Amino acid sequence: MNPISESDLEIITKAKQALETESVAMRLSNIAGEKINILMKRLPDSAQKAISKSVNVSLAKATEWAFMTTGTKANPILRSDWIHNGALIITGGLGGSLGLPSTLWELPISTTFMLRSIGCIAEEEGMSMADKKTRLACVSVLAMGANSQKLQGDELGYWVTRKMMAGFVTELMEWSGKGAAPVLARFIMTTSARFGLVISEKVAAQMAPLAGVVTGAVINHIFLTHFQSVAHAHFAIERLSLKYGEAAVKAAYDGLKETSPAVA
Repeated sequence: MNPISESDLEIITKAKQALETESVAMRLSNIAGEKINILMKRLPDSAQKAISKSVNVSLAKATEWAFMTTGTKANPILRSDWIHNGALIITGGLGGSLGLPSTLWELPISTTFMLRSIGCIAEEEGMSMADKKTRLACVSVLAMGANSQKLQGDELGYWVTRKMMAGFVTELMEWSGKGAAPVLARFIMTTSARFGLVISEKVAAQMAPLAGVVTGAVINHIFLTHFQSVAHAHFAIERLSLKYGEAAVKAAYDGLKETSPAVA
């Protein structure tokens, strides 16, 4: 294969920055007025359990979307970023105004709009939403957005997570019906563990003393743009891996100057 071009190396550089150094927790801390790791310690066990349950419900619906959606392209108007951002700003405002119950109520709605946005990004990078594998990859992006301090380390880096989630997707493509149930359970559990951390950070920010309707709306905007950035990076890596080969792209990615780790 041909060597990676300068323009594509720039894409890989930007992808690495998005995947490894852009911490949603840092941005949420600025909005909430306190560090997210401090706010998370204030969340009671009951809240953590409620968050975990809501995340699992949201991911179950997300995976159902991945299996059942026909994959036809959306109306160009419905594909617009302002539609997705507007919807999440509204639901975020409701969640911020009514506390934890409404925050958990709006999570499946937020996740649905976010997945539609991720799907649009996948299509922009040349993927087909008619392919169930692409739709499952969109759900996998939710597992790649937790780059906070709690998930630092090579064993939880982008390429390891990418390989693990791709393995689940491959298995799910091979199985059908009841045979897919154990793999599906592991897929949801793995995604939930990572996505759930970001959701906990989001809920902690919305429950901060300074939080309210406006803050809730801004938090949801930050939440969406973070995962849009991760999706752009991931599907760009996917596209370039098809063009140059995964080994070449990974070598270029690993060869980039180390960036400062994201902290919360």
